[in-house]
Amino acid sequence: MVQKAMALKPRMGYITDSLGWVYFKLEDYERAVTELEKANELTPDDPLITEHLADGYVKLNGSKRPLSFTTRHSGWNPSQIRRRG
Repeated sequence: MVQKAMALKPRMGYITDSLGWVYFKLEDYERAVTELEKANELTPDDPLITEHLADGYVKLNGSKRPLSFTTRHSGWNPSQIRRRG
């Protein structure tokens, strides 16, 4: 179904994200990251797409890139987290 949607609207970030997430769930992390990077380029301000891409980077190679990537691209600032104590 996702591939049919991609054929109809190939430049829609949310559909591309869905395809990437399908690959992620199938543990095909290389294909997942490829699609999730496309989705992030098409819809750069969506935090869920950014999170999916960061998840893909972690699964693909255990990269530390997701924290800096997520921080830079979502406006999220880890120093704003309050620790419970």
